[in-house]
Amino acid sequence: MECLTQLVFCDFSTPNSDRFNVCDDIKSNLIAHGIPDSEIAYHDADTAAKKKELFAKARFGCCSAPLTACL
Repeated sequence: MECLTQLVFCDFSTPNSDRFNVCDDIKSNLIAHGIPDSEIAYHDADTAAKKKELFAKARFGCCSAPLTACL
Protein backbone atom coordinates (compact mmCIF):
# COMPACT_ATOMS: atom_id res chain seq x y z
CA MET A 1 0.00 0.00 0.00
CA GLU A 2 1.35 3.40 -0.97
CA CYS A 3 1.26 6.08 1.73
CA LEU A 4 0.99 9.72 0.78
CA THR A 5 1.21 12.93 2.79
CA GLN A 6 -0.50 16.24 2.06
CA LEU A 7 0.65 19.26 4.06
CA VAL A 8 -2.23 21.65 4.73
CA PHE A 9 -1.31 25.26 5.46
CA CYS A 10 -4.01 27.53 6.82
CA ASP A 11 -3.36 31.25 7.11
CA PHE A 12 -6.89 32.14 8.25
CA SER A 13 -7.08 30.74 11.78
CA THR A 14 -5.39 28.62 14.41
CA PRO A 15 -6.82 25.66 16.34
CA ASN A 16 -9.06 26.97 19.13
CA SER A 17 -11.72 24.91 20.90
CA ASP A 18 -13.62 28.02 22.06
CA ARG A 19 -14.80 29.12 18.60
CA PHE A 20 -15.03 28.05 14.97
CA ASN A 21 -11.67 27.70 13.27
CA VAL A 22 -10.68 26.52 9.83
CA CYS A 23 -8.12 23.96 11.08
CA ASP A 24 -10.72 21.99 13.06
CA ASP A 25 -13.17 22.24 10.16
CA ILE A 26 -10.58 20.83 7.75
CA LYS A 27 -9.78 18.04 10.21
CA SER A 28 -13.49 17.16 10.54
CA ASN A 29 -13.85 17.03 6.76
CA LEU A 30 -10.75 14.85 6.36
CA ILE A 31 -12.14 12.40 8.93
CA ALA A 32 -15.54 12.42 7.19
CA HIS A 33 -13.76 11.48 3.95
CA GLY A 34 -11.94 8.50 5.47
CA ILE A 35 -8.64 9.82 6.82
CA PRO A 36 -8.12 8.31 10.30
CA ASP A 37 -7.85 10.82 13.15
CA SER A 38 -4.52 9.22 14.11
CA GLU A 39 -3.06 10.28 10.73
CA ILE A 40 -3.96 13.96 11.12
CA ALA A 41 -1.63 16.17 13.14
CA TYR A 42 -1.45 19.82 14.03
CA HIS A 43 2.03 21.24 13.61
CA ASP A 44 2.28 22.52 17.16
CA ALA A 45 5.72 21.09 17.82
CA ASP A 46 7.50 23.51 20.11
CA THR A 47 10.87 21.75 20.33
CA ALA A 48 13.36 20.51 17.77
CA ALA A 49 12.75 16.91 18.90
CA LYS A 50 8.96 17.20 18.40
CA LYS A 51 9.46 18.76 14.95
CA LYS A 52 11.84 15.98 13.99
CA GLU A 53 9.29 13.36 15.11
CA LEU A 54 6.42 15.01 13.18
CA PHE A 55 8.48 15.37 10.00
CA ALA A 56 9.63 11.74 10.25
CA LYS A 57 6.00 10.58 10.56
CA ALA A 58 5.11 12.63 7.48
CA ARG A 59 8.07 11.28 5.47
CA PHE A 60 7.22 7.66 6.28
CA GLY A 61 3.48 8.01 5.66
CA CYS A 62 2.39 7.70 9.29
CA CYS A 63 0.85 11.17 9.20
CA SER A 64 -1.28 11.75 6.12
CA ALA A 65 -2.27 15.35 6.83
CA PRO A 66 -0.09 17.62 8.94
CA LEU A 67 -2.04 20.87 9.49
CA THR A 68 -0.09 24.05 10.10
CA ALA A 69 -1.09 27.67 10.63
CA CYS A 70 0.46 31.08 11.15
CA LEU A 71 0.50 31.77 14.85
